[in-house]
Amino acid sequence: MVDERVISIMRLLGLERLHMVPSIKLDHALITAFVERWRTKTHSFHLPHGEIMITLQDMEVIMGMPIEGEAMVGFTKRTWKDVCNEMLGIQILDENKTVLDGQNIQIKSLVDRIAQPLPPDANELQVHQYARCYVLALLGDMVFADKSEDRVHLMWLEFMENLHNPPKYSWGSAALSWLYRQLCKASKKMAKKIGGAFILVQLWIYVRFPHMSPQKVPPPEGVYGPPPPPIPLAMKWAGAKCKKNTPTHVLSAYRNQLATTRPDQVKWEPYVDELSRLPPNFHIEGSNMWRSKVPLICFWLVEFHLTNRVLRQFGLKQVQPKDVDTDRKLHKIDARGKVEKNWRVEHAVHIQKENDCSEYVCHAERIEEVMSRHYPYMVWYRRITRLYIDRDSTKMEILIANHLAVLNWFNEDFEEYKFIKKALEDVDEVDRIDMPPSDEATNHTKTPDLGPSMSSAAPMHTHRERAPIPYLATEPSNAYTS
Repeated sequence: MVDERVISIMRLLGLERLHMVPSIKLDHALITAFVERWRTKTHSFHLPHGEIMITLQDMEVIMGMPIEGEAMVGFTKRTWKDVCNEMLGIQILDENKTVLDGQNIQIKSLVDRIAQPLPPDANELQVHQYARCYVLALLGDMVFADKSEDRVHLMWLEFMENLHNPPKYSWGSAALSWLYRQLCKASKKMAKKIGGAFILVQLWIYVRFPHMSPQKVPPPEGVYGPPPPPIPLAMKWAGAKCKKNTPTHVLSAYRNQLATTRPDQVKWEPYVDELSRLPPNFHIEGSNMWRSKVPLICFWLVEFHLTNRVLRQFGLKQVQPKDVDTDRKLHKIDARGKVEKNWRVEHAVHIQKENDCSEYVCHAERIEEVMSRHYPYMVWYRRITRLYIDRDSTKMEILIANHLAVLNWFNEDFEEYKFIKKALEDVDEVDRIDMPPSDEATNHTKTPDLGPSMSSAAPMHTHRERAPIPYLATEPSNAYTS
């Protein structure tokens, strides 16, 4: 149990729900299958039935992190040994890079610092240092992990200096910006490891692609105390056992599942029921930001939240989005050699846009039906994307294309026509019979186009189940680039 004095401080910081997120066993192959489909330009996963992305809504609902507040920017030039001593109560010996390496502290040293319970008679300084160690370890483990395997940047302490009346910060926006950048790094061909909030990625897959999720068996009522709060949604997985009703930890199986996913298997709006059952006194502060097309700021990082490309996730009709005009220079900025930079000044234009998020909310008509292949957006989408990762995942497409080609040899009253039509109905592809000629050639019998190989990454572990960040789940493939 976490000390109530620490919880009170986390509540002031807006992070009280983060400690409720449970540890789960991460499926590296599952996450890798999605990372392979990540596009760095649009910050979305390209799947057979359109783009889909992790949004501020997912960050707030699944992880419970606040997305309203000031942008998380500042200086990174400080005497970090003194910071550790004053704010964490951890003394760093000269040249001891085991604990402190540059601006990054070993998470194990934070965990060791709070291994013993906080004394009942602890003074304010002791309580504050203890709370900072706990929060920083939690952030490094579950949200801001990087490829260093067991370290977290000390810059987050800047937002924990005032623990009496701290300003309101957009922790969720910073966390999503960090995750976007980590996904972009993972999409590079030689990537081997990755950080970020990958517990969020896995739970996001579970709620939006239930056919790829292991069957959850809830614990008996009352075993773990009262029912969990509605937010964070991740609490639903606390103490739950899973039946392996789907292939797990097998990259090729996940690739095939994604390639053959039907439109009705994607939960575009998975939170509708959950949000409708919220008690009257439960308020989700950031809901007005969920559909905002704005930059997400995190010190040197500026990553764009392009919700205009995934309107179906908000129950809206998707149209062909405008071309992305992301500044490539922004994407190349890193922290190396820039300790003198004042990122609040450097990114002032983007920070102002994030602050004015209400002016950039995407609007569209409601959509009630599953979007068919004939829909204008889908016709456009198939022209600009690559739908398949490797040749094995194209097998179903080849079979369907050949069935469609053979279908043209017969009139509708022929038994052969009826037999082939029945086969297409059985795999939910019968709507392709009436595909307009300008959309998709009827005798599309070639192997679908495949791009060059692309490797991807596996996620981190939490400090409650500490393990080194594993190497990527990889298999020989012909995958597309972003």
